[in-house]
Amino acid sequence: MPLQFRAMKSVHAFVITALISCLGCAGTPASPTRTPASLLINPQLNLLSVGDSVSFTVADDRGDPMTATWISEVPSVLSLDARGRAIALAPGQARITASVGQTRASLSLRVIPQYGRTWTGPAEISACKNYNFRTCPRSSPEGSKGTLVLRLVQEGLGLTGALEVTYFVEKTPEGLSFHTTTIAKVSGTILDDDHLLLTGTMGVRGPDGSDFYPQEPTWLLRYWTSNLADQQLTGSFERGYFYADMDNFVRWTFGPLMSNTALKGPS
Repeated sequence: MPLQFRAMKSVHAFVITALISCLGCAGTPASPTRTPASLLINPQLNLLSVGDSVSFTVADDRGDPMTATWISEVPSVLSLDARGRAIALAPGQARITASVGQTRASLSLRVIPQYGRTWTGPAEISACKNYNFRTCPRSSPEGSKGTLVLRLVQEGLGLTGALEVTYFVEKTPEGLSFHTTTIAKVSGTILDDDHLLLTGTMGVRGPDGSDFYPQEPTWLLRYWTSNLADQQLTGSFERGYFYADMDNFVRWTFGPLMSNTALKGPS
């Protein structure tokens, strides 16, 4: 066989061998050729809100991406597919595990309710107390009905927003009837039991639609309790006097409040 032909045949064999050995070099991570000493799940999150989704990845002890088997221990709280994409479904504690061979890594997360929405629904004055016995019948008689609008922006466990409750006074002792709106700038947090805690400074909305907050806080949102079930919010709150030694308050009972799309803070 001519020397030149044998040389060309050797070159062709080398090229074919190189191409075969390089298959799978690009694209998604290949199956490991070694057992990694350890694994790390990314991102290292510990908190999600209902409705959040995130794609998890896993790397070995050298930082190389790995193809893993994914498991969610509580799929009713956090679903997880074969590619590591998770969706937060319900409040609760969750734990995910990534496995490569016999090596595993786990990550524990808490899924919290999604309060960051605009909530709207009925409200009613259930109690009123004032050192001036004429005040409650004239401005906040028990049984007065109205509408509560609660706008909350959620970032992690924290919330900020605004509250307004417009109610109708059917008849004062003087025979007057009118609509009035109480407003509040609110902030709060999600507690360990997933309930919502809100506080704030309260004011009033004038006849011209302008909001008025006293320079020195007079009325505070000093009490809030609520329960979230089936995407409906129920509860009560109080507008209390700034000075603790003056036990004056107006208490509203509200719900069910219905919500629209989520209002989330910057990530």
